[in-house]
Amino acid sequence: VHGTNRYEKKVPVLIMAGDDDPLVPSKNSLILKELLPDSKLSFFPNRRHCFFIEEAVRFNREAVEFIRSVENALS
Repeated sequence: VHGTNRYEKKVPVLIMAGDDDPLVPSKNSLILKELLPDSKLSFFPNRRHCFFIEEAVRFNREAVEFIRSVENALS
């Protein structure tokens, strides 16, 4: 798909990942960020695939902040 832009529609995207995830390497998040330059990328240091459980407070805070920023941009 190189050379074509399949992502012409701009939608808010939040990419969150543990930077030590053996199932979904952090490289994948970097690729997504490159393909979706207006997205927000947030890594959870030293966390694996269940970063959203291990860091539930931070995960929820960032998710809610992102949703609120999208709501504010739409209103």
